[in-house]
Amino acid sequence: MIDQIAALNSLRKDLPDAIGWTTMGPCLYHAPAEMVTGETRYTRTQIALYNESDSTLADVKLLYRGNFKFVPLITYSRHEAAVKWEHNAADKELVLKQVPPNEEVDISIYNPRDFEVVQVLVNGRKITDFMTRRALAKAYPTPLRWRIALPVLGILALGALSYTSWQTYSMVKSNMDYERDYSLLSTVPNGFSGCHPYVFDNPPNDSSEKQLERLLKQQNQWMDFILAMNKVSLPGELHLKDRVVLCKSIEKS
Repeated sequence: MIDQIAALNSLRKDLPDAIGWTTMGPCLYHAPAEMVTGETRYTRTQIALYNESDSTLADVKLLYRGNFKFVPLITYSRHEAAVKWEHNAADKELVLKQVPPNEEVDISIYNPRDFEVVQVLVNGRKITDFMTRRALAKAYPTPLRWRIALPVLGILALGALSYTSWQTYSMVKSNMDYERDYSLLSTVPNGFSGCHPYVFDNPPNDSSEKQLERLLKQQNQWMDFILAMNKVSLPGELHLKDRVVLCKSIEKS
């Protein structure tokens, strides 16, 4: 037990920090006419950097390609302070001097020109997709009620799908059985007026064998007609058929 706890703690230590980034856009927006003259339509690309770790990040480098027209707007999401950053235009880098723990940095790029984030580096190491997923999971945790409800809804949906599939299968099978019985009964010659032909399924097992034997004894008065309907000469040949046409007596009113 102690070894398992130690292994779990070691695994947690080996997990990468919950640091990530996402990008959205470019999106079109309109500036108020009172603030600008001429063209009021602008585009903006939004970048979010998440530090959901317990450490302050230093010298976070956002490497990009393309260009942009205006100075980016960079703000903290939680901390009411100015973000210290610089733009290295020659190397196409945005460098954030510090990102506090459990903080999100919002970066707005105005009028981007073929702008695209290539990668984000922390202490010279690339932020991976797995790190971003961890950061987003901590930044936007799933509420407890949804964590309980989603598995339940999944089970209910699976049950509904299974029930619908079974109902569909039953309907299709019933239609196939009806068509098969109709095809078989349509070949039955006209016989006695007191006999109503029907199909008995006779799969190869002891239960069906005994049931067929019992029915044949009960319908012995129709035996000649039963043999004719099944196109056999002897009663023993009926036991070799998978489907046997039998007679049901019609009660006279």
